[in-house]
Amino acid sequence: HNDLYHVFNDAGIYEVVLTASNDFESLASSPTIVTVLAPGEMDTPAVQGFEAASFPSEDWFIIDQLNDGGWEITEDASFSGSRSLHLANWGNDIEFNKDFLLSSTMDLSEAVEVRIKYNWAYCFKGTNEEDDTDDRLRISVTGDCGNDWDLRKMHRGYTSLPSAPPHYYPFVPENSDEWNEHTIVLNQPYYLTPNFRVMFELESSLGNDIFLDYINLTLIHI
Repeated sequence: HNDLYHVFNDAGIYEVVLTASNDFESLASSPTIVTVLAPGEMDTPAVQGFEAASFPSEDWFIIDQLNDGGWEITEDASFSGSRSLHLANWGNDIEFNKDFLLSSTMDLSEAVEVRIKYNWAYCFKGTNEEDDTDDRLRISVTGDCGNDWDLRKMHRGYTSLPSAPPHYYPFVPENSDEWNEHTIVLNQPYYLTPNFRVMFELESSLGNDIFLDYINLTLIHI
């Protein structure tokens, strides 16, 4: 059938349901997840310090499922440069609320390994370590443009997510000492494709604000 039913104007992940009806009944299909990419392909190697004026962009875009304020540029703190990404989690009152940062596709077909380094800053919302909250920062990757995402690293509030002492008020890191860093190394062939992408996800457990900066993708060739 060549009729056009819908056009997605913005990149993102959508749940699509097909409904067919006649004069007597209406039938709906099971929900299907559709990934809509921004046009273009990201250059590699890639360093994203969020210093460019435009964000979201063709290379990096967000999904804010509840439209309550997702990842945004801030000049209040940074690990490198003068800007970073900030998610206002302190005022969130919906547990398990999720916000996403996704890359466009990258061509890794000529690489034998990719290293994803990133920095983040986070702390508990409270006055001491007993006020811990289990917010979760997940990093997932795909080699097939987003049809299948694989979780490669999760930083939990109870373990490796905090980078600074608890703050009762919305957290802003004071210096680079209040940032954490991690590197994911991937050499599996099913990731080293022309359709590689990265996704950062914050699942809230009603903790404090979080900052993300200096995402660095390095390719290793033979």
